[in-house]
Amino acid sequence: AMPAVRKLENERGSGTCRSGPGVPSRRMDCRPSRTKNPDLWLETCPEISRPICETLREWINAREPDLTESIKWNMLCSSGRKLVCALGAFKKYAGLTFFRGGEIPEAQALCDQSSPTASVRTLRFASIDAMDLGVIRRLVHAAVLLGLVLLAAPAAQLIPLPALAAILMAVAVRMAEWDTFGEVWRA
Repeated sequence: AMPAVRKLENERGSGTCRSGPGVPSRRMDCRPSRTKNPDLWLETCPEISRPICETLREWINAREPDLTESIKWNMLCSSGRKLVCALGAFKKYAGLTFFRGGEIPEAQALCDQSSPTASVRTLRFASIDAMDLGVIRRLVHAAVLLGLVLLAAPAAQLIPLPALAAILMAVAVRMAEWDTFGEVWRA
């Protein structure tokens, strides 16, 4: 059954939001996006969430340079062949949303869940100090790999196991936090 549709009106415009069983009763920002340009989107973020979103964007682009950015649902979305994650800027916090977060075990444990059956998971940050770069790197990388695995699943049975081992080693080397490894080694 399709949830009932209600109108959300405010001083900046109106939009359509879904409500009903299984849909959170929070008010959503359903207005059209402020802009389609990611740089302008960041400039128009609220003061509290702007530095958080800028930092998250920098981290995501540094670790996953092949992702493309677009503005959808008034969020800065990063996608490969499919949507991977999105940044949301709010008055009191910034959110990092994983579109298939329900399929990533670490995301299930860390993220806010509005519905236990929803696939979308969101991390909320009220300050830059609250962000853990290692966790964010792992979650973004897992989300990207999940998209690739689901896309290539039928062809994966044709790949020899030694080739898969080489691929996993290359991924492990790329994911390694060498500065942390050096600190642990010296300690």
